[in-house]
Amino acid sequence: MLTAICCTSFGCVRVNHEVRVEKGPVLRAYEREVLAGESGVSAAVAVAWPKVTLSFARFDRCRQERVEEVVEETITESFAPSAGPAFTLGMLGVASGGALLGFRGSFSDQPNTRVIDETGHYGPSARTIATGWSVVLLSVGVPALVTGVVGLAQSGEHVDRRKVEQLASAMEHPCHEAPVDGEVELVRIKGEGPGSLRVATSGGKVTFTADQLSELRLASVRMNGALVLFPEEEAAKFEAFLSCSEAIPVPSPAGLSEMGEEALVARYNSARACGSVAGEVGEQAAAALGAEIQRRRAGRPGPTVREGPRPRSLEDARAMYRPTLVLAEGSRDVAALSDPESLAGTAAQIRGTLVQQVAENILVVKVGTAELLVFVPPDATFGVPPANGAELEAIGVVVGTQVLEEKARPLIRAAWIQ
Repeated sequence: MLTAICCTSFGCVRVNHEVRVEKGPVLRAYEREVLAGESGVSAAVAVAWPKVTLSFARFDRCRQERVEEVVEETITESFAPSAGPAFTLGMLGVASGGALLGFRGSFSDQPNTRVIDETGHYGPSARTIATGWSVVLLSVGVPALVTGVVGLAQSGEHVDRRKVEQLASAMEHPCHEAPVDGEVELVRIKGEGPGSLRVATSGGKVTFTADQLSELRLASVRMNGALVLFPEEEAAKFEAFLSCSEAIPVPSPAGLSEMGEEALVARYNSARACGSVAGEVGEQAAAALGAEIQRRRAGRPGPTVREGPRPRSLEDARAMYRPTLVLAEGSRDVAALSDPESLAGTAAQIRGTLVQQVAENILVVKVGTAELLVFVPPDATFGVPPANGAELEAIGVVVGTQVLEEKARPLIRAAWIQ
């Protein structure tokens, strides 16, 4: 009987569990380096005009991680909703039933003569009735009490503690660099001249002269078929060298006079870009080309339409014009617009907001706090932004100053707009 009561009581106890995880203070912090991806090839650029040396190195991609070690607590709270009421009911039942059973001798055992059934028997005695109620109360109280005790015993809080690692920060960088040899391929822009230029390295290096690269319109550099990555600073130096190879040497005065104006402007922009690697040679070339542009522009509105191939995209225009001015919000070049005449013939990259289309081919563009006019050639193959407030990016050539609606603004002739 007792076994049945206990089994029944345990089975009727419903215990709820709530689990939460809390992290404590940082115990310690440390850094570690792990491999993060496939290896690649990078290049460093060293310029000694008229030569450029590319040094190639194979590298792995590593991730520098900062790891924090903390204490993690898993807290399990257990509670039985019925334990309290069951314990109270059980205590009352056991106490009442036990009292009746213990004091049953105090009740009379004489039959109740005031009641007689149809068979002629008197009613039960007071002692019999007390005994019966004690059995009923104990039958209810004992299981309820056991249920309450079991539920209260299983209620409470349990805490598991362990040390865990969490990633606080991570930064990828090249690592394990080592020189690598192979076949270097300078890939030309599609449709720009003959096939790629291929040269084998020696000691992880290869040297080119300006003459070798003078006609090269570069799309990418590959080693053994894999794309070579240039860090930003190294890419800028290589771009500057390629600009020099296009601008130097400067043609004779007769040769300059025979050049088309767009070709002259493009060469002038290349000369300006190469000053950082060719030094005085680049500065002299820019001065000579700039003087020829100024001579031609005396009394003329600006550059003529480019003859020959025209750009087919923004990237194409950027490669053809090689802009040296960046006119965008926050750029220091915007301040130079205070004297547009001194920038005549300079290629510029523009990022701004269309304010107004004052004529079919004149756009007012806001760059930061400055406003400039963008001239769209009648035969342009690119579209114009559809509405005022549109963000646009353009490649163009500075013409000078244009007065429009009694206000003088810098004028730029667009080569491409998107």
